[in-house]
Amino acid sequence: MVRWWFLVCAMLALKSLDVASYRTKRIEYATSLFEECESHRECKNLKYTECWNGYCRCLPNYFPRKNKYHACYGGINTTCDSNNDCNGNDQVGCISNTCQSYETFFSSSNTEVIKLYRAERIGSRCATDENCSDLDKTQCRAGKCKCVRGYWLDKNICRPVTNVICADDSDCEERGTKCILEQCVLPEDFFDESNAHNSNLYTANNYGDICGTDHHCRNINNT
Repeated sequence: MVRWWFLVCAMLALKSLDVASYRTKRIEYATSLFEECESHRECKNLKYTECWNGYCRCLPNYFPRKNKYHACYGGINTTCDSNNDCNGNDQVGCISNTCQSYETFFSSSNTEVIKLYRAERIGSRCATDENCSDLDKTQCRAGKCKCVRGYWLDKNICRPVTNVICADDSDCEERGTKCILEQCVLPEDFFDESNAHNSNLYTANNYGDICGTDHHCRNINNT
């Protein structure tokens, strides 16, 4: 009788140890796609993934990012939080938490919905200046949110052009600026119709020099 009771106690003790071990077992979370897993929980640090057939894989209609095995991007009509969650090109964006084609969205007859759209970053597609209103010093130009005239793009921020005096383009450090009439300016601002008086004074000197019209190439033969 004593021996039997001893065996029962021993078995219960072992079972308790197994349960405790299971509860304290450390979960190894996957850090990249296609790592082995036993449950969806192990893939939770990889956005838009699930544990399927023993491996962390992208959810249906989501796809591995090229050369980035720690993330998936969504196809059309998938859920998203930002443009980064979508296809990754300027044709598709996250609109109302859904990956949508800009062309389809902006061709919609629902103008009220289009007006409510707000671009996330400079360079995003737009239809009106309102779409760019969350981005400081920007406006909708040629279908994209761009810096207003007199500002240049620096790390997704529009900064004012300082109009530094220059001898050539190498003196102009602000991205996109060129040395025109001895000042570092943005060509699209300089050649704008509102600046016609100054732009008419400009003359290109060599092949490959920047120009706005044929008039600017008047001193170069056969151009």
